Amino acid sequence: MPDAYARLMLERKSNPCTPEEQAGTDASRCPKCKRMTLHQHTGECMNGCRATTKGKKNMTDRINALTIVLGEDIREDDVESLCEAIMHMRHVIHVEKNVKDIGSLVSEQRIRQELSTKLWDVLKG
Repeated sequence: MPDAYARLMLERKSNPCTPEEQAGTDASRCPKCKRMTLHQHTGECMNGCRATTKGKKNMTDRINALTIVLGEDIREDDVESLCEAIMHMRHVIHVEKNVKDIGSLVSEQRIRQELSTKLWDVLKG
C-alpha cells in the first residue's frame, strides 16, 4: 500500500487534480468562484477562495437502497421500461419488482375499512 500511495503522489506531481476533482463527485457550487469546488465532505472550496458552507457536516449518510412505492398497481409489462430506466442510472446494480400478494391485499382492505369508519364517525359528528 505505501508503494501505491508513493506512485499516486508522483503521478499527481506531474498531473495534478483539478479543484473540481479534488472536491469529489458530490461537490457543490462555490458561491464565490461559481465552480463545483465545494468539497463533498468538508464543504471547503478546493479552488482556494476560502469559501465554506455553513453548518455542513463532515460526513453525510450513505444510502445503500431506495424503495419506490407506486401510487397504484401497474401491470408487469407496463413497469418493465421503468425498471430498465432505473437500472441504467448511476450506481444501480439491481432492480426488483414486487408482485402484489394476498397479504398486501388484506392490509390494503383493512386500512380502507379503518379510514372509512373514521371518516363516517367524523361525518356523524
